[in-house]
Amino acid sequence: MHRILKLATAIVVIAVVGFGAFFVWRHTHDAERLGERGAPSVGQVDSITYDGTGFEPQSLHVRKGERVRIINQSSSNLLIVGSSSKSTDLEVGTIDPGVSKSITMTHAGTWSYYNQRASSQQGSITVSEN
Repeated sequence: MHRILKLATAIVVIAVVGFGAFFVWRHTHDAERLGERGAPSVGQVDSITYDGTGFEPQSLHVRKGERVRIINQSSSNLLIVGSSSKSTDLEVGTIDPGVSKSITMTHAGTWSYYNQRASSQQGSITVSEN
């Protein structure tokens, strides 16, 4: 009876430690996979989805300081390029299939962008001061 109690205790301890390690790993893995750079500084996080045929929505309006999440739901890499040399807020690098990256819009104005691999796929983000 004493051995069964020890064995049951050992199984419970291993299970608790295992689940704890899994949750820590999962949280770290999700943050890396999504390319997160911290929590939004102001307001909500809006999303732009790319599905291989274009961006949805094509035009997005946010406030200065808000974050925009770009989600690649296509089966190929996505490389967003700003249409202006002043579009530094849009520099996110390559976004792998099934991955998203977030950017903070720090400058007011309208920022046009396109998919470097299919330049006819375009969109814009309008950033207002407030």
